[in-house]
Amino acid sequence: MLLILAFLLAAASLQFITIRDKNFVRNARPYYFLGTNFWYGMNLAVDDPERLKRELANLRSLGITNLRIMGSSQGPNAEPYRMVDAVEVDENGGVDERILEGLDALMAGIREMNMTAVIPLNNFWHWSGGFGQYVHWHCDPSPIPYPVKDKPWDSLTKYIKQFYACKPAVEQYKKFYVMLAKRVNTKTKIAYRDDETIMAVSYTHLRAHETVLDLVCRLLLEKKKKKKK
Repeated sequence: MLLILAFLLAAASLQFITIRDKNFVRNARPYYFLGTNFWYGMNLAVDDPERLKRELANLRSLGITNLRIMGSSQGPNAEPYRMVDAVEVDENGGVDERILEGLDALMAGIREMNMTAVIPLNNFWHWSGGFGQYVHWHCDPSPIPYPVKDKPWDSLTKYIKQFYACKPAVEQYKKFYVMLAKRVNTKTKIAYRDDETIMAVSYTHLRAHETVLDLVCRLLLEKKKKKKK
């Protein structure tokens, strides 16, 4: 009880993390953190809120204070290789309010534990739908070439990077992140753009195609495949 009270008191006086002399600073003190990915957090908040509380408390007890979480996901839910249920459900920008409220609950839990979050607003990878689903919805209705069995990873990256020249896809993405920035968290009553719990946002997770060799992760996957043979 005393530990939770200490977290709540600390959370009440939060400030945004800033950079001073190339160092992270919060509340006029150097800010150091140990972080991990927690991609499924918003869905866990919907499916099993008690487990979410336990997992956040366990992570905090391990000294982890920064979580990288997804800020969006794209349907349809029947599509393979996806985290479900998705936030965005169609090409018209329709959303599943349940999952957004799950994100609200996740952010409230992170705040309560005096942790911080880094939020990618989309994904170059396919496991959350991401840019590839936007391309499929708006500019290339051919099946998304998932890198399974003998299908090369390059086919997927070439398909997905059409996003940047696909104006309606980019427009849907912009509308979503503007909506999220203005959204008021249903749990904390704080707008996302004003939430000091958010350390940073990134426009996508893993801009894989921008590496010199086109895809560093592809090389790592190929290395794993060779080891299995």
